[in-house]
Amino acid sequence: MTRWNQGRATIDALIARGSLEHVPASREAAGVAEKAIPIMPRY
Repeated sequence: MTRWNQGRATIDALIARGSLEHVPASREAAGVAEKAIPIMPRY
């Protein structure tokens, strides 16, 4: 089993029984502003 696939069966089971909801990736779902400008600290 590849490392990135570990736990996939558990996640699939949680989704199947309704404990988790699968949400497609989007900026809205992630709570990212459309025009967010990262502020980098000056050192």
